[in-house]
Amino acid sequence: MGYRLLIIRKGEEERFAGVKNLRDLSRMIAGQGVGWSDAEILGHNNLNVLTAGNVGTLMDMLIHSRFDYFPRGALQISTELETHQNKPVVMEQGLLLRYPNMTALYVNAHNLPLAERLRYGLKTAFQDGSFEQFFNSHPSSIAAMQNINLDKRKVLNICNPILPGWVPVNNGKFWLEPWPDKYQEDACHKSE
Repeated sequence: MGYRLLIIRKGEEERFAGVKNLRDLSRMIAGQGVGWSDAEILGHNNLNVLTAGNVGTLMDMLIHSRFDYFPRGALQISTELETHQNKPVVMEQGLLLRYPNMTALYVNAHNLPLAERLRYGLKTAFQDGSFEQFFNSHPSSIAAMQNINLDKRKVLNICNPILPGWVPVNNGKFWLEPWPDKYQEDACHKSE
C-alpha cells in the first residue's frame, strides 16, 4: 500500500512526464478521501491535497479538474480502473510515490494465545519462505508488481509520519526494497 500509483485524466500524460521531483509534484493537487491516512501523509510531505467522499466521487472530481491526480495503492489501482473503465482516466506510467507502510493484524488485548499463534505462524512462514512464495504467486500481488514496474518509474520517496515506531523500517528483508536511511529516522515517523 505504500507504493502509490497515480490515476490521472486521460490526455494529461505529458504534463506528468515533466514531474522530476516532489517540488514539481507539489505544484499539483492530489485527491484523497476524507479521513484517509494518505491525506495526512501527503500533507506532511508538503503535497497539496483535496479531500472528499468515496472513490467514485473522487474519480468524478478528478475528471472535472477539481484536482490533478489520485494516488492509489498498487494493490488497488487495477480494480479501480476496471470499475471506472468508462471514465476518461488512466494510470500515469512514469511516477511512483513511495512511503513505508504495512498491514497489521490486531486481536483483542485479552486474547494473548491468538496473538502469539499469529506471531509464531507469520514468523515461521517468513523464515521458511512460504510467505514470500504466497505473496509472489497471489494474483493481486502479481498485478501490483506489474503496475509498480520500478525500472520504468521515477520513484519519489516520502516520509510516513503516522507509521508506528515498532514497524521494522530498517530491516530490508521485510520490504520490496530497503528504505533509504533518511526514511528510517525518528523524525520521519512523527508529526512535526
